[in-house]
Amino acid sequence: MGFESYHPAVELIFFTAAAAGSIAFSHPVFILISLFFAAAYCIKRKRISGAALCAAVLLAAVLFALYYGSVEHFGATVIGKNRIGNDLTLESHLYGLSLGARGAALVLWASCFNSVFTSDKTVYLLGRVSPRSALVLSILFRAVPRIGERARRTRRARRGIGKRRGVISAVITWMIEAFAVLSDSMRSRGAALRGRRAYSIYRFDNRDRAGVVLMFALMSAVLSGVMLGQTKMIYDPRLIAPPVRTAAVAIYGAYAAFCAIPLALETVSEIRLRRAVRSV
Repeated sequence: MGFESYHPAVELIFFTAAAAGSIAFSHPVFILISLFFAAAYCIKRKRISGAALCAAVLLAAVLFALYYGSVEHFGATVIGKNRIGNDLTLESHLYGLSLGARGAALVLWASCFNSVFTSDKTVYLLGRVSPRSALVLSILFRAVPRIGERARRTRRARRGIGKRRGVISAVITWMIEAFAVLSDSMRSRGAALRGRRAYSIYRFDNRDRAGVVLMFALMSAVLSGVMLGQTKMIYDPRLIAPPVRTAAVAIYGAYAAFCAIPLALETVSEIRLRRAVRSV
């Protein structure tokens, strides 16, 4: 339900654009918008673990700003001196905070991407470009949890007979045998045949088209702000921000609407589900 039910290409477009904006935009308004909606969606998706991640990355951003401001000394507004007598400036601390906040937003968007974009979606998109690479990737996705489970079982078995060493060699031997059997199995099923196509449950429907149109419309408005210089801010030697005008407010709103798309879809989907349950 919600944004995760959209076509993988739509999800990839959104998260790619959100990550690019988090990295490229240095204006505080854009940074706060990206950070707020990334944190809100992360908490919406992961609840307690998402809130813990948000707290951790925000603390890391503040600590990075303090560290950056203590080692970089550009700027004209002196707010103190460090232990060796170098000036501590407001501009360097604020720039360090902007870097930390951008990094925090990027981490939170990546966490949301990992929650929404499952391995089967990755294999599906990659399969359109390189089917063999998609097949190898799907095998690796399946092999990683199996290797961990085999290692745990081997460790328990060897402890049961009084031996603690040799787990790694036993797991490696099992991996070689398992991949040989898997290779024979896939060859028997025609995995290497030219023109072979994989079954997929994803279809690009009208809802996905509407989502793409909406995202590109909002991204076009934001790109106009990039060309007008509304997404940048100068931190050295003094803080210089572009003037806030009607066009700038509209660009802020377009960027906020773009970043709010997953959270809004998730919220609307939950409301519809609750209404459907109540009507039964």
